[in-house]
Amino acid sequence: MQTLADVLGKEIKVADSDQTCALGASIFAAVAAGIYNDVVEAQRYMSSPAGTVYIPDKDRHTIYNILYKKYLYLGKVANNY
Repeated sequence: MQTLADVLGKEIKVADSDQTCALGASIFAAVAAGIYNDVVEAQRYMSSPAGTVYIPDKDRHTIYNILYKKYLYLGKVANNY
């Protein structure tokens, strides 16, 4: 998860729940049933607090961006053959 946070440059919050799939389904069901207006509102009231939060490392994020640009360049070069 730390690598994902570093690559995306965004904070990743992991729910403190063993039943995250069931929780997600119930959130969507509550919206479909009209209990909440939208998913964001349902999440606010139904979600459990984050158990772990991964903060991106800015230096690693910069490195991943450089590597991604090189990857895209190599893809263009390979397509020219």
